[in-house]
Amino acid sequence: MKPCHIFAVGFLLSVVSTVLIIHLHLMKSEKNLPKSLSKTSSKKNIQNRMPSQACSCTSKFEISLDKSSKQRRRIELEDWKRLHATSGEPQVQCPAYSPFKYIGSGITVQPLGSTKLYGLSLDSAASNILTNTSAIIQVLLHCRNSLGVLYVAKTDYLRNFTGNNTAELTLSVVSDVGKMNAILSEIGYRSTIYNIESREIIDVTLMSYNVSIHVHIKRPERPWLYDPGESGNINSTVTVITKTFERYSAVKRLISSVHKFYPGITILIADDSEFPEKIQLPNVKHYIMPFADGWFAGRNLLVSQVRTKYFLWVDDDFVFTNGTRLERFVEKFEHPNVSVDYVGGTFGDEFGKASRKSNCYGCRRLEFQYGDEEGDCLAVRKERKYHQVAEFPQCFWADGTDNFFMARTSSVRKVGFDPFFERVGHFEYFIDSLGTMRMMGCTDVNIMHKSDRSNPKYNKFRKNNAKTAKLKHISFKNNLRCLTF
Repeated sequence: MKPCHIFAVGFLLSVVSTVLIIHLHLMKSEKNLPKSLSKTSSKKNIQNRMPSQACSCTSKFEISLDKSSKQRRRIELEDWKRLHATSGEPQVQCPAYSPFKYIGSGITVQPLGSTKLYGLSLDSAASNILTNTSAIIQVLLHCRNSLGVLYVAKTDYLRNFTGNNTAELTLSVVSDVGKMNAILSEIGYRSTIYNIESREIIDVTLMSYNVSIHVHIKRPERPWLYDPGESGNINSTVTVITKTFERYSAVKRLISSVHKFYPGITILIADDSEFPEKIQLPNVKHYIMPFADGWFAGRNLLVSQVRTKYFLWVDDDFVFTNGTRLERFVEKFEHPNVSVDYVGGTFGDEFGKASRKSNCYGCRRLEFQYGDEEGDCLAVRKERKYHQVAEFPQCFWADGTDNFFMARTSSVRKVGFDPFFERVGHFEYFIDSLGTMRMMGCTDVNIMHKSDRSNPKYNKFRKNNAKTAKLKHISFKNNLRCLTF
């Protein structure tokens, strides 16, 4: 949120002689304000604009949970909201008529650290009036959440304030706005309760006028940097990962195709076949899992072992071709004007020619609606995308893509893959990553999909999709009442 610089346009009279006249003039100005701009507009009015009614889905997948499940979900949702209460930007309603200039939001301090309340002062329009009176100018500051204390950095003004190093500070000067502004410029806030992220609200009052300054108390996150090495080539930047199950001919074909185009790149394979066959090939790491442990469990294992900045996800029945240009993926991530976590490609033939004629054929949009206590609503729209990426005309912003993509390792680790989805899973990850992962789909990188259903054991497990159980799990986990495809 941009800093609120609220100018005292209500102080329109010339010289007045008493505080009472000033106050009556301000009250008169306030009565002429529209209700939506008046300082009496409440936080409740803001909250009333938030959706609270039931949403609806145009789908047969209206998910019904039993009473006990709904009660457990309600408890878990409240706990989730509590933990995430400080992560969003606060709603800061700035009064239309105020004698203060201030920064309403954007001040940050570390837990148990200190910061000045930058930008706080009486506006010049108010100064011209207050300076020409004999009134005592009194400003009260109060820490609403009691997470810290207020203090005046310089001791030059000891006679002009009370409550130093407490949650309530009172400043008083006689008819000297310049001196008051000098004191205001020295006011600081010190966090006194350790929490890696919380928010303090400091109420500042002059007569009946109040403004709120939001201080974000946050422990800074440290970067996780990947060293590309001196060469900075694709082998030290990207790792190819895949999960296999009872399809050794397919995965060996994939490895051979990768080695043909990128002989030095690392390949990670997670394998939960019943009787694993050893795969011992150059630059290949083969991880054996418990039998039929699952699709997303394998993805989690693989991502945990990636040591490069990016990884490429491929299914075990994909084949690299001339169209599988990994450098084209990387250039999207490293463009200085583009911020993206996930770039999806498309499918092509054995010669590397893209087989999808439409732009971003595999793109998906997730349309979300807030609901009531029965849950929210979500629609997964296939072959839908947002607008074109300005720097890359062959790419479009989306909420999901086909199952061939490159991603930032650190970004995907923050979301993870839900191991509940053992046999089939794709769009489920996009639901979990909604609002966290910045995704685009591009048509300038493709791979061949050479489907392999030759193993009856593989086919048997794949068909065991347990759709009803999946939907109930998604409903509980993502607080949904219905899902549209």
